[in-house]
Amino acid sequence: MHKIEYLTAKNNSLSCKIDNILLHSAYNPENEAKNVVETIHLSFKPDYFFIIEPGINYLYKLIKQKFPDCKICILRFTKDFDDYNYNADKNFYILDTSANSFETDLINFFHDEGILKTHFIQWQPSGKIFKQETDFAWETIKKVIQYSQTILNTNGFFAKRWLKNSISFLKFSKNFSTIKKGHCDILVTASGISLNSSLNDIKKIRKEIFLIAVSSSLKPLIYAGILPDMVISTDGGFWAKKHLSPVLLNKALPVAISPESNCPKKILQENPIISLCYSDGIGSTLVKKLIPETIIAERNGTVSGTAIEFALSITDGNVYVCGLDLSGSPSFQHTNPNEIETFNSCFDNKINNVETRQTISRFNSNSLKVYENWFSKNSRKFNNRVIRISNGFNYQNKLGEIKDIDFSQIKIKTNSLKPEITKPFMLKINIQQIKEEITKFSENDDFIKECFPIECLTASRTVDSVERENLNIKLKTDTKRLIESLF
Repeated sequence: MHKIEYLTAKNNSLSCKIDNILLHSAYNPENEAKNVVETIHLSFKPDYFFIIEPGINYLYKLIKQKFPDCKICILRFTKDFDDYNYNADKNFYILDTSANSFETDLINFFHDEGILKTHFIQWQPSGKIFKQETDFAWETIKKVIQYSQTILNTNGFFAKRWLKNSISFLKFSKNFSTIKKGHCDILVTASGISLNSSLNDIKKIRKEIFLIAVSSSLKPLIYAGILPDMVISTDGGFWAKKHLSPVLLNKALPVAISPESNCPKKILQENPIISLCYSDGIGSTLVKKLIPETIIAERNGTVSGTAIEFALSITDGNVYVCGLDLSGSPSFQHTNPNEIETFNSCFDNKINNVETRQTISRFNSNSLKVYENWFSKNSRKFNNRVIRISNGFNYQNKLGEIKDIDFSQIKIKTNSLKPEITKPFMLKINIQQIKEEITKFSENDDFIKECFPIECLTASRTVDSVERENLNIKLKTDTKRLIESLF
């Protein structure tokens, strides 16, 4: 606990000291803050100023006066100065360095790129007084900046692939279905190793529940003789397409996919397709324009998150989830058979064997921690309707307020109305229609930003107006070339 003492400075302004160290000048606190603001020299055009523990906060008004268009965020190490937050756009807190809520708060507020448009200011005296908190703050900020850079690089790399997937989705899909809400309990299966010991239990309750299989869990279900009511896939990568391969043997199995998903052409042409649309993205915008009936889905880092929120939207019953381990395993990371394991096993040899692969996979499961944090953070909004089930599996984590129970404890609603997948309606979209809509949309800044996120960020940060204009002209030229290449 820090000892805070307020005092009157020589110019009659309020000052203070913490643990006998002056936080503000004992002579003229306003002039001290003015000197700090005058030394701000920007190498880029920021959208935000982020002040790290400014105490009584003489900085706020001066920064707002000099940079009126910028939003101001304040990080507090104590709530004693809350009366001096004024009208800050966001107040962050680090009251306990053992908690990771600060990192989550940064990501949620700045989203993908906001933190890359932020100028940080450390009030130097507070850095000396709150050394541990300051070190923790800078370490966390660095981590979130790296995370944002990774997201932008990933989006920049995959955006064009997602656009191509969306064109294929519109070009080849023919049989579109929707789904009517029901009242029964729903089971969502993911592919964690806990699924393996639960397969026999799933068979016992299969007739009473509506079963949604995340694409990576489909193969072990089919292998065990369990056919789901539908499959869901939202990934635009190579393995998403591989995981859907069992669908090729069942033309009647409905597939819920987003336009960005990587899906075999034959499935789009032959299977009932439930079109999942996000609130953002080129693909979803196009699909909403050209397909009369779509279903709103939530964009998440993991398909399991999207599947669970989708399940909640189509029933007022409980949503049970199986195979949602979200942690590394000393052996296989997924329930077998699994497409990734089948593919990788072809390259095993005496030197690089299966054990080597498992070890590498175990130490490279950082993304699982991100997904675990997402479920923990969002667990409260599920209102106790999402329950993780297994056959006595010893989970290595706890997903916030999501309960963990065994199949022996499950209480399934019997004879309840199941969600109904409607009879497919035929719709053939002309490639010329797709091209016309994309050409119109390409004139929108959102289109350019999605396809060229790094280049757009560079242009928005550029201080020189002429250079910024040249970058924007180049972006428009690159966009036209992209559309030409797609068609």
